[in-house]
Amino acid sequence: MDILEELQERLGETERRAAEVVRRLEQFDELQKSLAKAGTGLGEANANILDLASVARTAIESLNCVLVEFRSAVETLQATDPALIGEKLLKVEQQLDRLTKKLGVVEELSSEIRSTRVEVERLSQRSIFDRIFRRNRES
Repeated sequence: MDILEELQERLGETERRAAEVVRRLEQFDELQKSLAKAGTGLGEANANILDLASVARTAIESLNCVLVEFRSAVETLQATDPALIGEKLLKVEQQLDRLTKKLGVVEELSSEIRSTRVEVERLSQRSIFDRIFRRNRES
């Protein structure tokens, strides 16, 4: 799932939860109005108050869920911030430049080592020939 699809999904979920909060708050409003209109006894008023508190609790829980969804959407947006991506890409490019320079140094050293090795082999062969030549002269 790409980032845009994820954002759309999260925003859809947030919209659904926000609609649920609105629906529950409307229920809360209806209960409050019926409580105000009710000319009933204390027992019925107490039951209405308990219903009202339950609806309020559910609305608060739904709002908390909506906040979590919004936070998640914001975090996803922050993760896709072009400035942050550009900054990280610049760091990668800088590190790549440093590694390329180090590779150049390693290649130079490798070339020098090969040259030195050839020179050592040449000198070694020369030394061997010199010893053989001296032995032949001395004999």
